[in-house]
Amino acid sequence: MRSMSTAELIELQKWWLGELSQITRKLMDQEEKRQNKSNAKHDKALEDFRKRDDILDAYGFGCITEKQKDRLMDLWDEREKQSIPDQVYQDRIGLITEFYELAKGIIRDNGGEVYS
Repeated sequence: MRSMSTAELIELQKWWLGELSQITRKLMDQEEKRQNKSNAKHDKALEDFRKRDDILDAYGFGCITEKQKDRLMDLWDEREKQSIPDQVYQDRIGLITEFYELAKGIIRDNGGEVYS
């Protein structure tokens, strides 16, 4: 196996940088779609309620059944969980960002230019 020239190494590193950028974009797009889908489901079902107590009041006044109340309360809880960032997703983005910054540094150290 022959050794790579500096120019070939820089081109390989630029390719690596591009791949990391695509992976990051794809992960972020997937997470955004997942959150939008989940939010749409919750927003439609909960559009008549501004807080949890509104659901309980509607049940207490006989406007909704117990089954509806339970479903709405579950949806409310799911929506609140959605507002908390997904730690696995955050860790994956953090790791890819580190790789991305490392690749940029290697390219610069070898005399290449990084276009972001």
